[in-house]
Amino acid sequence: MLRTKQQVVAKAIVQILGRPASYIEEIMQKIVEKIKQEKGIELLSSNIAKPEKIKEKDNKQQKEVYSCFADVELKFDDISKLLDFMVAYMPASIEIVEPANFMLDLNQINNFIANVLTKLHNYDAALKQLQLQLKIIANYLKNKKQNKNTKQD
Repeated sequence: MLRTKQQVVAKAIVQILGRPASYIEEIMQKIVEKIKQEKGIELLSSNIAKPEKIKEKDNKQQKEVYSCFADVELKFDDISKLLDFMVAYMPASIEIVEPANFMLDLNQINNFIANVLTKLHNYDAALKQLQLQLKIIANYLKNKKQNKNTKQD
């Protein structure tokens, strides 16, 4: 049985979208700096790519949106730190480089699952709140338009 406190080396891609390009590049630099400060994580290498333009349709209007990513190689004190990193930074991809094999402690897995579920529930609650607000705004605008049309008749 391998130690659960065994160090883990992994490569990850952290990606953000936004605009303007200079802003998301600055934010990505701050994210990499924040990762450097994380207890139990050592930044072995990083490469921040220049932002690239992505076209997104938004209500029939073309908006310039940029994507910026950082390739990072990290050494984690243990698998728990890797799992915490995944939940906190939600990388686009992650690849464990070493060790080739290890066993997980049941408590570590349960804590990770609880953290992921908590985050999912928080996202779900926020999404439902936004959907409700959007529905309220849509109804308000619909009523306002109907009232305007009624006054014009």
